[in-house]
Amino acid sequence: MGNNFPDEFWDNSAIQITHVQKLFNGLTKFGLGNQSIELNTIVLDDSHACIDSIEASTTLSIPKGSELYSNIVHVFRDALETQGYAKFQEILSGESNEVMLIPLLVMV
Repeated sequence: MGNNFPDEFWDNSAIQITHVQKLFNGLTKFGLGNQSIELNTIVLDDSHACIDSIEASTTLSIPKGSELYSNIVHVFRDALETQGYAKFQEILSGESNEVMLIPLLVMV
């Protein structure tokens, strides 16, 4: 599968010990859809130390003045205003650098 895990891991005869960036990097090692491989358990040692790495691998920063930023604001405006109208307006005006989450499912 080109995923750099040993055969013993895939045939369930050994566990895999690796670093958090190997699993949480935006690139699946376990396939997608009906080609995916089921994992039953992941154990994170010192999980508090992993949080920043996982967050960094799942966070996208887009410059405020870019066309992409404007398009995203347009698409998600209603959902972001519902989260907090005042907060959203402060972000748009530049008065705040707060973070708002883009909803997972929005009908566009």
